[in-house]
Amino acid sequence: MSNHKLRERALDQSPVAPAEFQPALQAILATLADIDFAHEHEMEKINSSVMDERFKTKLVTKLDQLHREKREPYEQELVRLQDRMRSLLSRVPAGERSQ
Repeated sequence: MSNHKLRERALDQSPVAPAEFQPALQAILATLADIDFAHEHEMEKINSSVMDERFKTKLVTKLDQLHREKREPYEQELVRLQDRMRSLLSRVPAGERSQ
């Protein structure tokens, strides 16, 4: 799942994030953005290089795999955090939720 989609999911499904969750949410999203930026940077270097196309293809495949592996624990943590936020918010009457 892309960082943009995860961020939209976090915002759409939990319109009010309790203050204690915001630092963790922001840290996870920032880490995912950093991982994505580094991946795009490496992809640009490969795509602009003069190396053999077959080697490029193999390298891109490996980089994509590593990118997914780096993102996975943060995506899982984001889902856990969202679940905890939803669980907490479901126990609080709507009129008592603060933004």
